[in-house]
Parts: sequence; structure tokens; C-alpha cells
Amino acid sequence: MSNYQDLINSIEIYRKRYRGPESPDLAIGPLYDLFPHKEPAFLDCELKWPDTWANSSKSGIYVFIDLNLNILYVGKSTRISSRLSVYCAYDNDKCKLKHSGWSSEPRYLLTVGVPDDMKWEASGLEEYLISKLKPIDNTRIL
Repeated sequence: MSNYQDLINSIEIYRKRYRGPESPDLAIGPLYDLFPHKEPAFLDCELKWPDTWANSSKSGIYVFIDLNLNILYVGKSTRISSRLSVYCAYDNDKCKLKHSGWSSEPRYLLTVGVPDDMKWEASGLEEYLISKLKPIDNTRIL
């Protein structure tokens, strides 16, 4: 199973291999803790529920990651915050996952925004990361 470091390495390879030197950079957000109230909390993330998602108004990809930093799911959206509201909801100021079919419970989230004039790039980045990382929940129905 691919992990967080594999994800970061794959994004860097994608940048070097498929993006021109004149292309505006991708906006890689910091890790976001969906459940900061739960133990254990191995990472002290810069962003935590209910903070606004990084790249929330941008097109791009989002990646669900479990407690052990394994990559669970890679998705794309033309507006990241709208798409993430399909997965997450408020429950007394805490995050509640709307789907229960995960292979393991997501704990963290990473977003990558694409340049506004290159929204089409989200599809290519998503497909590239799925082919390289093979996230288990991209093959499962959530």
C-alpha cells in the first residue's frame, strides 16, 4: 500500500515529467486532520477540522489518508470544498464521514490545487496518482 511519502514523491515526479518549466506551480496544501479530537494524534497538522480546507475554492485533487499515512483514495473536483462536502459533515462541531465503506478510516486529507487557467490538469494528475499509487478505495465503492 502506498503511503504519504510515496504521494509526495509521485507529485514531484509528475511536476518534473509532465509540466513545463513555465507552468504555474501546483498548490500543495498542508495535511489536514479530520479528527483532531481522536487519539492517537501522531501528527500535529497545521489545519484541523473545522478549519477551511486548503485549496477549497480551487480545482484540483484531494487525497484521503489513514492514521498510518496510507493512501486510501484519490479524487478530483472543479471545486474542492464542494466535493469534500459529499464525504464529510458536521456532527456537533466534529467531522462525520458520510460513507462507511472505507478500507480503513480516513484520518488526514491532502489537497492539491491546479492553476485556474489549467483546470483540466486535475483529471491528468488524478489519473497519474491513481495509476502510480493504486489507492485501495479507488477500486471499492464508497
